[in-house]
Amino acid sequence: MSNPTIHALAPPEAPLSGVTAEQQLNYWHGLISENAAAEFLRLSPRTLQGFRQRGGSPRFVRISNRAVRYRRLDLASWSEARLKSSTWEE
Repeated sequence: MSNPTIHALAPPEAPLSGVTAEQQLNYWHGLISENAAAEFLRLSPRTLQGFRQRGGSPRFVRISNRAVRYRRLDLASWSEARLKSSTWEE
């Protein structure tokens, strides 16, 4: 049985067609590296680090002092929360 929430979050270009619901859950909830997260958001890793240091970054998991991981689900939610329809919106 598939999870409708996953289908609603999955952009059409995401590599999810023809896979099981469990694989989709693993894709969205699995931990990815800082570099992979930056690539997912089309940002540089340094920009992502800056967001983390100043606040306002996507949710992340601190594995150790030198290892940070992200979930694609949190990255997509963070990005969606920043959608604007004009430049004057806060």
